[in-house]
Amino acid sequence: AGSVLVRLDDTEYKLKVIQAEAQLAQVRAAVGLKSDEPVGSLAPYKSPPVRETKAMLDEARQQVARLKTLFAQHAIVATDLEAAQSAEQVADARYNSSLNSVREKMALVDVQAAQLQLAEQQLSDTVVLAPLDGVVLNRSVAVGTYVQAGQPIVELAKVSPLRFRASVPERFAQQLRVGQPVLLKFSGEERQTQVARISPALDPASRSLVFEAPVLNDDNDLRSGLFGQAEVILDQQSTAIAVPSSALVRFAGVDKVWRVADGKVTEAVVQVGREADGLIEITDGLSIGDSILQVGASGRTGKYV
Repeated sequence: AGSVLVRLDDTEYKLKVIQAEAQLAQVRAAVGLKSDEPVGSLAPYKSPPVRETKAMLDEARQQVARLKTLFAQHAIVATDLEAAQSAEQVADARYNSSLNSVREKMALVDVQAAQLQLAEQQLSDTVVLAPLDGVVLNRSVAVGTYVQAGQPIVELAKVSPLRFRASVPERFAQQLRVGQPVLLKFSGEERQTQVARISPALDPASRSLVFEAPVLNDDNDLRSGLFGQAEVILDQQSTAIAVPSSALVRFAGVDKVWRVADGKVTEAVVQVGREADGLIEITDGLSIGDSILQVGASGRTGKYV
């Protein structure tokens, strides 16, 4: 994660950053802001353009006040006073206009700052970094390739943890729970894990329920796409009748064992389940406590000797 996968040609994006920096400096200078001063520190009425128009407005107001005094003394005619009052109104309009212009330029500073950030982001996006720890599975571009937005560049494979995906038959779907132990076997190697996710619906084609379990692979011994065998322990407290594999006799599709009772040996047809560790589960045909021959191949009907 964080490793450089691809570097795009960044000449155009560097020029865009330079252009955005110049435009920002231009609008800051227009309102009298230094490069290190925030926009919020500037009061609009203190900017140079506004101070200039404010001075002109103050001068016009003083002129009107003087002419009013002279007019009251009949030293000037009314047209002189009216001209001064008109000049005052023009100065007031220019002052308000300059104030609005400064506020607009202050807002433009924020716009140009956002444009600069956008240009810097586009420049940083020219370096494509790996979003996760893994290995490059496939590379879709080469030096000189023209790429567009959304085009695949590389395909990454996350090697740890891997996700083991399997399914259980429909008859076990209601017993499957998150957190149940799972024993995985890959070419003789065993790994312990737990059920992490369970599909909310059964596969309508196979009538099975898919589940996933994480598989730590920090040593990178396993490869994505491997097939393995999983044993899910649905109930750690459950019990079953089991007999040694050597005791079972299979012939013509029938499974049987030799039961010993009252000194006699008789056939007992059984139904079998799972087979593991040299034992076979008996789902029907035997009861706990029944005596059977350990080596079924040597059995026959008759008296037990």
